[in-house]
Amino acid sequence: PVYSRSLTLLGVASKKGLRHGQDHLISPLDMLISCCRDTDPTTRKFACFAVGNAAFHNADLYHSMTKCNAVKGLSNALVDDDEKTRANAAGALGNLMRNGPQLCSAICEQEVIGALIHMALHDSDQSPQRIALFSLGTMASFPECRKLMLNLSPSVRDVFRSLTTSSQSSKTPP
Repeated sequence: PVYSRSLTLLGVASKKGLRHGQDHLISPLDMLISCCRDTDPTTRKFACFAVGNAAFHNADLYHSMTKCNAVKGLSNALVDDDEKTRANAAGALGNLMRNGPQLCSAICEQEVIGALIHMALHDSDQSPQRIALFSLGTMASFPECRKLMLNLSPSVRDVFRSLTTSSQSSKTPP
């Protein structure tokens, strides 16, 4: 019942939007982004995943995602207590850059690259680290993001040094 009601709500909202107050129209995307900050951990996890899916196939929603501040909502989730939420947020941020540079300025201004570098180096779980690296690779396709990656401290070079050192030490026989 909850699933079907949720789909009904999204269907109605997609056609008409939802009113919040007298003049503010809330889109389904606005609602989804706000769920990335929800008090329920499961809602946050699936909202981050859903935003990533919405951005995966093409850039059609990038303009709308800029207007509803998707980058900020997802970047806040990078420090969530739940490992899967952090991983979903990191993947979604990479997906926001997958099909073009439209959100590059927002990614840079919201300090997402530094947060992903920190995640890749210091997250306590391997899954968010791996997904952060993958998203950084996607972002590196664009000159503005690449320049920032190289100029931050720690930089993306520091991530690779750390990975190389870690890889070499794991190959050393006991």
